[in-house]
Amino acid sequence: MNKLVYAAAGGIAVVAVAVFFLLGSGPVLPAGSQDRPQVTVLPPAVVLKDVNATRTGDDTARMLVAFTVKNPNNGTLVLESIHYDVTVDGEQMAIGDLGGVGEGLVAGSDRLIVIVSGTTVTVRDPDATVVERKSSNSEAWDKMVSGDASFVVSGTYAYRVTAALNTIAEEKDFSLTFP
Repeated sequence: MNKLVYAAAGGIAVVAVAVFFLLGSGPVLPAGSQDRPQVTVLPPAVVLKDVNATRTGDDTARMLVAFTVKNPNNGTLVLESIHYDVTVDGEQMAIGDLGGVGEGLVAGSDRLIVIVSGTTVTVRDPDATVVERKSSNSEAWDKMVSGDASFVVSGTYAYRVTAALNTIAEEKDFSLTFP
């Protein structure tokens, strides 16, 4: 009889611990309750840190782009991707992609960028983009490699934040100028 009581008590304890970890340490509120605390998730602050164009030949240049990304949230932020276009005087000079797509719990992505609460990271495109000089972009290309260009970098970034057992995933547009 004592073994049965101990087994029942152990089972109840295991269920209680599982419920605690699944629901969190906050108060348990019924679904649809108006008393549920609201979780505010802020988008990351994305800033253009550097655009560097270096001439590599008579009609070719190498472009590197770097961003800083700050996580203003209390939880960890996962920056999934940054897709961007670089223009000079309205002429598209380069396109780029940073990050990757999360593939679920079993197979993660080594290209996701994890940013801890309150920290800032620098994100660089690991591959330089080769920009060719053509008749259609010759004036903008010349300004770019001489260092006289103002770069407009625009695109989208995708991120997700998990807070209070809710995962918020969003994609935002941006347009930044350097310098």
